[in-house]
Amino acid sequence: MERLTIGAFAKATRLTPKALRHYDELGLLPPAAVDPESGYRLYDPEQIELARLIARLRRIGMSLPEIRTVCGLEPTAAAEAICGFWRRVADETAARGRLANLIVEGLAKKEGATNRAPASRPTESNIPVRHNQHPQAEGSNMKRLTRNSSQGERTHPLAC
Repeated sequence: MERLTIGAFAKATRLTPKALRHYDELGLLPPAAVDPESGYRLYDPEQIELARLIARLRRIGMSLPEIRTVCGLEPTAAAEAICGFWRRVADETAARGRLANLIVEGLAKKEGATNRAPASRPTESNIPVRHNQHPQAEGSNMKRLTRNSSQGERTHPLAC
């Protein structure tokens, strides 16, 4: 199979070349080869599924250190880690929603005389969450994890 340039790989994975260079610098997704004369990064088509998994994990808000950890786990443990991450996000979002409601209620009490309620109150679904602090792990069992996830198989019975 012919290797892909960073541009072709970026197009196939819907990641930017800048993101791919960053993932290479972090050791998260190094290219299969680097041309010694031009410095061009070349990727194997087999790396596409790993890149797509990384992109999906970023879309759910997982930090790069957490993604490194997940990529080093066996598929079942990776699925558990992802579900654990999502439970933390949901718990933190719920806590932030409760705090936002307390703030809104406090402001409403200060206003006192007016009985106007805000057009919408903060809920768990409309408060953005950013989750960034998690340990890194070494090693990689990503071929099995990406193979299973790319085929749409459930690798673990957990329902996140």
